[in-house]
Amino acid sequence: MFNLSSAQGARFAEVCTEMSEQVRALGPNPLGRPAGAEPDGPVPAEAADG
Repeated sequence: MFNLSSAQGARFAEVCTEMSEQVRALGPNPLGRPAGAEPDGPVPAEAADG
């Protein structure tokens, strides 16, 4: 968690960059797509229903 004031524009940019790097390092969410779904395609209807 980061606590910044509105006067800390430069620090905000640093925090955003740091957070983005951490998320990229984690990689894709392994739970984000159901089995059989294409990486960038729509979720198959049978998987979307539950």
